[in-house]
Amino acid sequence: MKKLFYTIIAFAGILAASCSTDEDKLVFDPSSSVAPTLGTLAGTTLSSDGADLTFEFTQPKYNVDAGVLYALYASDSQDFGKQEKLAATIGGTTVTVKQSALNSVILNLGGEPGAEFTVYLRLDSWLANNKNMAVESSLARSGVLSATFVPYSQLILDKDIYDHVWVMGDYSGWSHDKAQLLYNYSKDGNIFTGVVDFEDKAANGIKFTGAASWDEATGNWGTANPDDASEAASVTLLNGSNDNIMCYGKRFYKFTLDKKALVLTKEWGADKIGVVGTINNWAAPDVEMAFNKDYLRFWVDLEVTGDQEIKFRADEDWVYNWGADAKSGGDNIKVGTGKYRVYLDLNKGTVELNEKMYGKTEPSAGGDEPEPGKPGAWSLIGTINGDSWSADVDMTNTEGDIWIARSVRLTASDEFKIRADHDWSVVVGGPEENSTSTIDPANAYGVFKPELGKAFAAGDKNIQVGAEGVYDITYDYAAQTILIEEHKTAFSLIGEIGGSSWSKDFVMTQDGDVWTSPVVNITGGFKIRYDYSWEDTNTYGVAEGTTVEIGKEFTVVQPGGNIKVPEAGDYKVIFNAKTLAVTIQK
Repeated sequence: MKKLFYTIIAFAGILAASCSTDEDKLVFDPSSSVAPTLGTLAGTTLSSDGADLTFEFTQPKYNVDAGVLYALYASDSQDFGKQEKLAATIGGTTVTVKQSALNSVILNLGGEPGAEFTVYLRLDSWLANNKNMAVESSLARSGVLSATFVPYSQLILDKDIYDHVWVMGDYSGWSHDKAQLLYNYSKDGNIFTGVVDFEDKAANGIKFTGAASWDEATGNWGTANPDDASEAASVTLLNGSNDNIMCYGKRFYKFTLDKKALVLTKEWGADKIGVVGTINNWAAPDVEMAFNKDYLRFWVDLEVTGDQEIKFRADEDWVYNWGADAKSGGDNIKVGTGKYRVYLDLNKGTVELNEKMYGKTEPSAGGDEPEPGKPGAWSLIGTINGDSWSADVDMTNTEGDIWIARSVRLTASDEFKIRADHDWSVVVGGPEENSTSTIDPANAYGVFKPELGKAFAAGDKNIQVGAEGVYDITYDYAAQTILIEEHKTAFSLIGEIGGSSWSKDFVMTQDGDVWTSPVVNITGGFKIRYDYSWEDTNTYGVAEGTTVEIGKEFTVVQPGGNIKVPEAGDYKVIFNAKTLAVTIQK
């Protein structure tokens, strides 16, 4: 059977802030439009970790003051009789494609691993209406670019076959790299659905994005109503919303997202999925199943004696249950004597009894997982906030292996350590005992007292700063060092800057009321915020209809929309905190 590969198209465009008309009001002369043109691209032997491929293009001309959307297509022939959308980052005059994305498309077009394949590329462009949707009648197509590549053998997952949206939240550290996905199984470009495992963090907030980016041009959907009812059957979404979806509290959810209607529907929610049947007299406790986040299926090993019948249900209740062919309320599944790995795929609606997999390690997409042994989260644990070594203060991953907890309030006697994944298996502290604990003078013991502002090697001793105050605590996992500094309030830039995606603050320097950023590489939207906070009163963006011009002063509002430069590049941002005036300099 022929294997299919597919990767998401990443719409990227330059959306002029003055674009405020919808399609039926947008007037342009097609005869005066000029289509984009493509540069050249050198072929190569592809690899999963190969450097990104880039080529230049000239932007289309529509002679209309409106945003432009792009889509890159690939084909096995110059006439594009068969074509695939190719994921790409398109900005300024450069198209960037990951080798893994091109590899998927080539295999889907009929290429064979290890054999040369000539691929043909074409760039389509459209005007964007005020909803950032393509005006179909404005389609302009470039000429065709061709290059020859040698693809490699590739693991097939749903994300390789189907267009998808990213499910963002605290469960993934708000990182696109760790996010699970909803999939466009119908391939209509509109309805996205899937099961997501939030562990115990769904209630900490959920959003959705249309690409591995927070750019509103590709979709950045939060709730339109911060007061959504608990376990709401549906949620109305808003592109660019500053409000996370906070109404869900279970571990597993199957959601459906309608991109056109901007509605999120909860199909079901549960804390566990289990097997029930004659194997346990149709009564709890059910045989609880694990969830494979890469292959998107529940699974459990089951040893069966004699002829039995089974079904699946949520939370040991019959409100949500599935039978043959994973149909809701479906028929009982007949199972004979044997040892099985039982699979339940509630995304694609399949049930499998696999005797060969029984007792074996469940497969995973190793290339997409963290490095072996590298924890996925770090937190402070100790006597902080009056606690007694039971409540974690989560740290934020700013870049690479750097984790930070800001504005941590400590008493003079507070002690703490840093631990991985909210567990005591991996714990670090100070390197030596150079001071004495003051928690219980009658039972004193050695602790480490750090020098503020000076990084120290991680060890295993309790850390006691010894002075009441508010501190920033940074842990470098790669270097195995800890830095503790007094917390200082400041304005900073955050967004698609310097290769980060809304995860790192670029601190500005102060001169009276004026704050100036370092020269940074801005590739998308960004905001200015105070004291590293997302509170509306601490966040600054542009008012609707604001056009940002380089070197020209404009005024920001709270919380405002994302600030966007006309094209990606190196910039310095100057902000007057008193007048709220901003100037961006090249």
